Amino acid sequence: MDILDPYVRLTLIPEAMYSLINVRTLNYGNGETTEEVFESLNVPSGYTKPSFEAFESKLQELFNNQPLQNLRTERDTLLNQTDKYVVADFPHTTPEKKQEWLDYRQALRDLPANTADPSNPVWPTLPTA
Repeated sequence: MDILDPYVRLTLIPEAMYSLINVRTLNYGNGETTEEVFESLNVPSGYTKPSFEAFESKLQELFNNQPLQNLRTERDTLLNQTDKYVVADFPHTTPEKKQEWLDYRQALRDLPANTADPSNPVWPTLPTA
């Protein structure tokens, strides 16, 4: 994991701290290693800073889960874009065409559970409108 990556800095570090101590707003410096960033964390008054090991472990867990999160985000976008094809009054040319859209959307919903490598998913084929 690259601690200098903007995504790690802007998203995963706050998410790790929220998961560990239920605080989203915190300040931290521009350290070049996980240890330096951890040491620079300013935890709000009334909260206890977690151990470095807990912080590092949670950060790595979130980082490792990111491909699956990305897959779900893309899948959700595709589901939203195809909502119109499954409303009751959409004018499908045939019942078979309507079923193609229903099957496609089901395959999208099943994708996270059926994907061995979330970094390289096999997306279902988009039906023609």
